[in-house]
Amino acid sequence: MLDKALRPLHPFFFAHVRLAIVDILNLNEDTESPGDFSFHDHPVTRVEIQGVIVNVKQRQQFLQYIIDDGTGLIPCMSWLEADTAQSTRQPTILELGALVNVRGKLSTYKQERQIVVSTIRVEEDPNMESWWWLETIHLRQEVYSAPVAKFVSKFEQAAAPSTKQTKVDYESSFQAQLLRVIDAMEVAAFPYSHIRQHSELMACAVELVSKHSTVDCTNEVKESLVSSLFSRCMRRLVAEGHVFMLDVQQDTYGVVNVATLQPIILEMLGSNSPGVQQDAILDRLKMDPRFRSTSRAKLISALDALVEASVIFEVEPKRFAVLR
Repeated sequence: MLDKALRPLHPFFFAHVRLAIVDILNLNEDTESPGDFSFHDHPVTRVEIQGVIVNVKQRQQFLQYIIDDGTGLIPCMSWLEADTAQSTRQPTILELGALVNVRGKLSTYKQERQIVVSTIRVEEDPNMESWWWLETIHLRQEVYSAPVAKFVSKFEQAAAPSTKQTKVDYESSFQAQLLRVIDAMEVAAFPYSHIRQHSELMACAVELVSKHSTVDCTNEVKESLVSSLFSRCMRRLVAEGHVFMLDVQQDTYGVVNVATLQPIILEMLGSNSPGVQQDAILDRLKMDPRFRSTSRAKLISALDALVEASVIFEVEPKRFAVLR
């Protein structure tokens, strides 16, 4: 069994795993962590399928396609953009009988497996179906069914302490301090210069560089090392989804917090009185390049904060609507 801490390091974790629908329906789901699926102990979060549309349901906020690939049926939820859902313009609906290729995030709703669509396209060449199956069967037998131990050694090597552990420790310490300062500012955006000139952060960076540097620290060298430390830690905060580049020319960063997420979530919920499922909200937020690297836990905490502030409420467990 793959350790949960190593799941994000697995090459399948962010990949669209190509499976037959019967395999998707039979995937193991962690009872203690709903939404964590696995195939032969390999993590599966996103899938790719190909099949025929056998049913279409249209709602105000989404289209539901039922896809049949000959091994089973699965609903695919295609959420409409806010302007399309709220306008009188009819969304484009794919025809029954169309052969389609679907990619999306796997989830469970009311005990039923479903795919939240990221892309869906019609396959014009019917010969591609045979090719798709040949490749899918090959992947299943040669890649997806391989022992997870084949991959684990690489993960453990990557996670193992190195001779640079001291450097990693002090950089992680500074990164945590940097994030605390950014959170304490309680702003939606800030110029990088503001952080670089922050007296507390500068003092912390200078102390760490002086203590851990292996070269003689003249003022010029020390300034260069401090600048490099700030730059590396900011890149890591971006990679981990705490901040995002807002304006490259102005060197301005946006902060992933309630202030940033609230208008987006409210627009997403709109006037939809039945509410929107938590997984659908999170999936749509994760499609935004600004929040692609942000953890689900951070996004969920923003939803909780909006509930606590009486901006939104839970219509039922994990289904949210705007409080009128």
